[in-house]
Parts: sequence; structure tokens; C-alpha cells
Amino acid sequence: MKHYCLNCGKELEDKQYVCPQCHHNVYLDSIDDKMVAASASILSAINIETNTQWTKYRCGKDGATGHGYAAEDANALNDILSFNNVKGEGRNNAKDGADRIVGNTHIQTKYCATPQASVNAAFGDNGTGNYRYYSEYGPQSLEVPADQYDLCVSLMEEKIRNGQVEGVSDPGMAKDIVKKGSCTYAQAKNIAKAGNIDSLVFDAKTGAVVALSSLGVSFCVKFCLSAMSCRSQEDLKAAAQLAFLDGLKNGTITLTTTVLSMQILRTQFGRDFAAAMQHISKSSIDSLYKLGTAKGLVHDIASGLWNKSLSGASAKGVVVKLLRTNAITGMATFVVCSIPDTYYYVVSNGISAPQFIKNLVVSGSSITGATVGGILGLKYGKVGAFVGSMAGGTIAGWLSKVVADKIRKDDAETMHELIKIALLELSNEYSIQSQVEFDEVIRQISFDRAIDTDLLRVMYSVGADNNDDEARVNIAKLALGYYFDTVARNRKAIKMPTEETLLETINTIETN
Repeated sequence: MKHYCLNCGKELEDKQYVCPQCHHNVYLDSIDDKMVAASASILSAINIETNTQWTKYRCGKDGATGHGYAAEDANALNDILSFNNVKGEGRNNAKDGADRIVGNTHIQTKYCATPQASVNAAFGDNGTGNYRYYSEYGPQSLEVPADQYDLCVSLMEEKIRNGQVEGVSDPGMAKDIVKKGSCTYAQAKNIAKAGNIDSLVFDAKTGAVVALSSLGVSFCVKFCLSAMSCRSQEDLKAAAQLAFLDGLKNGTITLTTTVLSMQILRTQFGRDFAAAMQHISKSSIDSLYKLGTAKGLVHDIASGLWNKSLSGASAKGVVVKLLRTNAITGMATFVVCSIPDTYYYVVSNGISAPQFIKNLVVSGSSITGATVGGILGLKYGKVGAFVGSMAGGTIAGWLSKVVADKIRKDDAETMHELIKIALLELSNEYSIQSQVEFDEVIRQISFDRAIDTDLLRVMYSVGADNNDDEARVNIAKLALGYYFDTVARNRKAIKMPTEETLLETINTIETN
């Protein structure tokens, strides 16, 4: 199957991955953005499952339910972003246990409509009994809405005076027990709902955690692969810049996918879709669990996700919930990754209809492969999930592209053939006199990466209406003519002799 170097346009052999002309590693081009970005699906699902309690975000009338769990997650996230060691404890439902532990501080979060209700919720008998929450260090911190803090401290002082806090007699200790939350009561209610600034900000912060990891790992992978074909310090610097931009792009996709997924999961549609996926996932896992090998794999995946040993029903439940959430994140990733192709097809006419459909198929296959690879990779922890998702997305995308290529050539392949014509015509117009001059032209084109996907899309769009290849060739000549002109201008100038010099030369010849 023909393929071309996207850096200089040279046609390469079937299994040739390093261009002999410009030394560009074309293997990197086979790992296209969709395949790398496909890892966003499983990474976002893992992040949502381990760092949020989204299933409990059911904010009823007047914030009657849901906002308390949203407040727990928002305050825990604030601690994480402040580089504190945070351990979530609230999900184990231990009686009077902490919602989270930050360092050695055990924290209980209470977000009620009034300061009195927030404080009383931490005491028995509707506020008339004793303080309920203790750890080995004494009373747990009581985290309250930021806008209720001052009044809650006063109420706690009163409780201490009444002898309702065991082991504490000094009302001044109220400030040590009551902790000011990072969000207000109104913000907590908003976080539990979709479509408002507070919930979007919270989702963006949540997504930023995994997006930074995606950026870093993506940079390392792309830079290491690029560095293998670098021949100079300039090439290495360019590889680092491109790897960073690629990592930034993938981090942005991961962030966008997380925000979109979490917003969808707060809607009725999202919850209904997740419920349907949970039912399907449960049936599938129950069937697989009957197989001995699959049973151990389910245990390994669940244990890798939560960093603790899980087995039996609890392990199955973890995997089922991850698959359920991944159905939403996969859908969101597909939408996000398809936006550029949709724009090029619908708005700018930059790709053909068959190419658009082909790209959607490859994108969907990559995301599916990334999900399978990421879930299997969880056996080795969250790093294993990222590597597995990358491998799964790449392999699935590559296989689907191979099958699609059997049906139809890429638009890019057609444009590369036209670029060959443009290079030939430019060589004639600028009277390229040697292989050395042509190699210098290609070197400059390669260094500036003048032949890229943007040029190919512009070429396609120019002739899309009537399949005008002549116009496409002219576009390529406009883009690449500068490099031929540069080489031509660097030729040694030939100085013509003056008339006197010519006469002297002629006379010398006649005399001899």
C-alpha cells in the first residue's frame, strides 16, 4: 500500500517508517491524533469514577438532596489542587466515619440550608445530643459552607459551653473544630446540577487533574518516538516543541471530554443512558465472571482502579460502574474528536464525504480499542490504563484504517500525487540544475514542514467543487515556490565581460 512522508511528500515503500529523504519518522503519522486522543475516554471515566460521587448528584427542590455529596467532592478537589495528600473515606459508609482525611486531619462535611442545621447535623438527637464525629486525634473537623462559617463557629462555641463536645471545654477551640469549606451553600447546590458556571468550573478542575497527566505522558511518548529520527540539535528542539504541542492538544481533549461527560451525567438523558449501559455491562460481566480466567481479570482490574484488593461482588460492581461511565465518556470523546472533521467537511469543504465517513469509522474504532486496552491495563494500575488505552486505540485505529484503505484511497494520498506534479513543474520553471539543488529545496521544505495536513486540506477544498486538479497543483506551487526561488537566488552570479574586454580577447585570438 502506498504511503507518503507528511514532512516532504516522498513516496515510501510499504514497510518503510523513516523517510530516507528528510529522516522524518513517519510511524508517528500512523499514530494520528484520534488514536492518541482516544485514551481520553477511559482516562476520563476512571477520573470520574474515582474522584466524584456523580450518582448522588440529585439536587432536588430547594437543594434538598445531592448538594452535600457535591460539596464533599468540591472541597476534596480543592485540597488535591493545593497539593495535599487526600484520602477519601466517605464511600465506605463507616458509622460516624470521616468523609475524607487530609494528612492526619479527619474531616466531616455538612452542608445544610442554615448554619444551625449544618452544625446540628453533627450532633445526636437533632442537635441536642453530643458531637458524633471523633478520630484517634480527637473531634473530627466539621466542614461547613463558606458563607456560614462565622455563625457556625459561634454555634459550636455554644455547644462546647453546654458540654456537648466530649473532651473539649474551651469555647475558643471552636475555630479548630469548624472548618471553612471552599464553596458556599449555593455553589454546592449548583455543582449538583448541569448547565451553570459553578458546575462547569468544578468539572474543569476535576478534568484538569487527569488532563495534566495525559499531557505529560503524551509528551514523553511522542518526544521519545520523534527523537529516534533526529539528526541534529535543531531537530531535537523541534521534536520537543511538537511533542509539547501534541501533549497540550491531547490534554485539552481529555479536559473537554471530562467536562462534557460530567455535564451529561447530571442530565436525565445521561442518567438514563448510564442506567441502560449498566444493565448491559452487568449482564456481560456476570457471564464473563463464570470463566476462571476472566474472574481473576475482573478482580485485578477492580483492584488496580482503587489501589486495594477487591474480589467477588464488590469487584464486579466496580468494573460494571466503570464500563457504564465509560459509555458516556466514549460518546463524549467521539463527539470532541469528530468536531475538526465535521468542520472540514461541512464548513470549509476540506475533505470529501467518503473521507469524512472513513475518519469517523477510524475514530470510533480507536475509542473502542482504547477502552478495551485501558480496562485491561488497569491490572497494572492507572499508568497501565493509560499505556493500555494508547496501545488499544492505536492498534484498533490502524486495523480499521487498513480495512478502509482497501475500499478507498485517502484524500491525502491523492493530494501527494499532485504535489509531485507541482515539484516537477517548479523544478522546470526554476531550472533546477542538479540533484544537489533539488536536495537543498527538499531540505528547506522539510525543515519548515511546509507539506502538512493544512496544505493538503487547502488543496482538496480548492478543487472540491469540480475536481479541479490543475487548481490544486497551482496551490501547491504557491506554497512551495518560495523554496525553489531561495535556491535559485543562491546560485553564483555570472558576470558578463565588458565590450573592451571582449575586443581584447578577440584581438588576442586573431594574433595567435
